[in-house]
Amino acid sequence: MSDETVQFPEDGSAPKLPDLDLLRRIGRGAYGDVWLAQNRTTGRLLAVKVVRLRTADAAGRAAREMKALIRFDAGLPAPHENLLTIHHVGQTDDVLYYTMDPADDVSGKAASVDPAYQPATLSRRIEKAPLPPEECLRHAEQLLAGLAHLHAAGLAHRDVKPSNCLFVGGKLKLADFGLVTQADGTSSLLGTPKYMPPKGPMDARADVYAAGLVLYEMFTGLPAERFPQWGAEALKARAHPVLRALNRLVLRACQPEPEQRFANGGEMLAALAEMNTHARAKSRPRWKRLAIAGVALLTAAALAMALWRPSPTRRVDVNFITQPFEAEVYLDGRRAEDGSGKPYTTPCTIPGLPARVHRVVFKLEGLPDLEVGEKDLAATREVVAQWPKAENPRPATRNP
Repeated sequence: MSDETVQFPEDGSAPKLPDLDLLRRIGRGAYGDVWLAQNRTTGRLLAVKVVRLRTADAAGRAAREMKALIRFDAGLPAPHENLLTIHHVGQTDDVLYYTMDPADDVSGKAASVDPAYQPATLSRRIEKAPLPPEECLRHAEQLLAGLAHLHAAGLAHRDVKPSNCLFVGGKLKLADFGLVTQADGTSSLLGTPKYMPPKGPMDARADVYAAGLVLYEMFTGLPAERFPQWGAEALKARAHPVLRALNRLVLRACQPEPEQRFANGGEMLAALAEMNTHARAKSRPRWKRLAIAGVALLTAAALAMALWRPSPTRRVDVNFITQPFEAEVYLDGRRAEDGSGKPYTTPCTIPGLPARVHRVVFKLEGLPDLEVGEKDLAATREVVAQWPKAENPRPATRNP
């Protein structure tokens, strides 16, 4: 559901729907209202999205929503546990409506008729603080699994954002399929602006970009407009291997150039799984890591005296961010490159840098070198710089 609000000329009273009692409105957006409803026969609680037909531009909105629902229903080979299930689509003279499972309450309990009930959305979960690393990882896996299923069916969501991620039975489910279209890149530019990429069509790669921003909001606690900066709370936990892995994933997903992003949710999910394998190895409980290390120490004990060397320089992972993006990073006069010889370009995380003072310069074609000066990487994990406005001809991100 869109974050924008629309004012209807009606008094806001519940429309009359077959077999359903609409109890109260639990969400409102530019394309319709969401109501908590109860089936008159079975007593089952449902969430019902209602798109009114007798308002300005209503016919166009309803037609677009209906086409999207038809694509969604016909295009998916099977339901998926991380996509919200649509049970029924109907229409009266006044409204288009469809029924879904209701989200859990924000307390974690099941939906109920209690007047205090509020749907549990990801936006509510992260509005006060970032999520713990393991919770971020679990929700990232669930979001990308649902998105991968959608993309595998040749569909693009076009409105991935925290308010469209609901929790049902404690599990994250991607919801609101009113903008679903074919993922061929020929669709119009619809969506929530701050989650839309600065370049490229609204296709699977655009969904990847939006998913990256959702993950960014989960582990930093910052709004999408602040990408790729880190908030104070996230900085406290940035040494956690899961957060470092998620950060690397997000930086690739949110590249300005479409071809530099993951091709689809499935590719992004596979990359997350690979990163997770390494992250979990580094996140083993201390006693397990000590036990494993103990074996290695005992094996090496006989050689310790003969092969003593001074302890190596401590190494750290560091974020480099510029506006505009895509600047190359130079450390101590040398271009920073990955293992394959490809230069790191901002925003990026460069792993394993010696924790000492380095001279940092950013270079971007068409602009003079940006001298940052000496930075002590033993004391900082993020280097942020911006070319002067007069020399910065292109914005780093699309206006929200």
